[in-house]
Amino acid sequence: MAQTAVNSGLIRGLTADSSGAVIANATITLISRATATAVTRNPNSASIFVFPAQPVGRYSVEVKADGFCTQVVNGVDVQVGQATSVKPWQVRQDPLR
Repeated sequence: MAQTAVNSGLIRGLTADSSGAVIANATITLISRATATAVTRNPNSASIFVFPAQPVGRYSVEVKADGFCTQVVNGVDVQVGQATSVKPWQVRQDPLR
């Protein structure tokens, strides 16, 4: 277990619309670029999401929510023992809905 802590970090962020209102019904998917494995989480009621104990490497983060455009951020790096913050999402409303 100690080895996992040494070789991992975490990714965290916040989902919000363009007005700053939280989007708690979002689905956030973390995709490892090295292994193509995906982990999905939902944010808490404050719209904060956390992916703890992720192996060091490069990731993509995808946010989906009903009524909003899907947003993807590539090149999110996890470093040993570090918390990587993904900038607050400014998820746009889907004009087709």
